[in-house]
Amino acid sequence: MVECVQRLATFEPDTIFFCSGPAGAYGDDKAWSILVESLETLGPVARASGSRLALEPMRHDVRDTWTIVSSLREALSLIEEVGRDDLGIVFDTWHMWDSPDVYEMIPEVVDRIYGVQIADYRQPTRGPRDRLIAGDGVADIPGLLRMLRESGYDGWYDMEVFSDDGRFGYAYEDSLWALGPTRFAERQVEGFRECWAKSGG
Repeated sequence: MVECVQRLATFEPDTIFFCSGPAGAYGDDKAWSILVESLETLGPVARASGSRLALEPMRHDVRDTWTIVSSLREALSLIEEVGRDDLGIVFDTWHMWDSPDVYEMIPEVVDRIYGVQIADYRQPTRGPRDRLIAGDGVADIPGLLRMLRESGYDGWYDMEVFSDDGRFGYAYEDSLWALGPTRFAERQVEGFRECWAKSGG
């Protein structure tokens, strides 16, 4: 893992995003301990390379396959246990929009949010790579943007809309990826701007 962080750092990123991975056979407690120990080691490596680390908490319903951190409260607990002032959070609207206490937690963790990823949620969803342009789903993207801004967030926003066209095994007939890269990017920017305007920004 140290070598991986060092290699990524050669691209001079401000922040290296990561997720924890699932607990698997370790179980939650042992996996948590491994994660804490890993971050205690990797944090100084990233800092020495001119970067910092940011954890992405993910939806509870992908906990068995992707993560052991599925809320902002858990992410904050992890950061506090690791005890590094340069360890942050990636806030992904697709994962966090309906997480418990999300609006109450944003002001508490806003200084730790190093990036925001934007995608809307289809209800019912067909899977984790079936996301929508901001404003086209059921997530309150304008409300989240408003809370982030009013809490003091002024960092980067990243449009992260997965919409499988078959390359991940699910060829959705209405895949947004089928629009082509230019139109797909335009749609994402249009959706974000509309939500930003609705948020009062």
